[in-house]
Amino acid sequence: MKINKQIKLALLLCFITIVTFAQTAQRGEQNPPMPGIGIVIKKNPGGGASKAVVTNENGQANITIKEAGNYTIALTQTQGKTAGEPLPNLIIKGGKNPGGKMMTVTTNEKGEADLNDLEKGDYTFTVEQNQNKTEGQSIKVKQGETLVFSKSKNNSNTEA
Repeated sequence: MKINKQIKLALLLCFITIVTFAQTAQRGEQNPPMPGIGIVIKKNPGGGASKAVVTNENGQANITIKEAGNYTIALTQTQGKTAGEPLPNLIIKGGKNPGGKMMTVTTNEKGEADLNDLEKGDYTFTVEQNQNKTEGQSIKVKQGETLVFSKSKNNSNTEA
């Protein structure tokens, strides 16, 4: 009987260790949160600002949706010389609290993203940097030259 308890305890400790390592590894892959980002949500079509908030130190903001429908969420810089500028290519994750479906969207070049079919209620959204950000760049290659692309973890490099 003591052996069964010891085996159960050992299995439980193994399970906890595996889960802890998995969560740690997963956190290493997450996009960094964006604190201090201005969020405005507008009802579509043609609604005025439903709510304007700023993300906290964890990149999160709580928003109450008073009327079900389709909305546009807009992100802007709130500090420095670029205050008020739209923030494209950021990830917005969130959902209704409690128990609503979770969603993930990425802002367009205007710093906006569509949130469709929102139900009335309280929502929590997290704004994150997009680590998979792509930037356009024009490159001219002369005839006879070879262009080689390689990608590192944080940026892309080119050789001509």
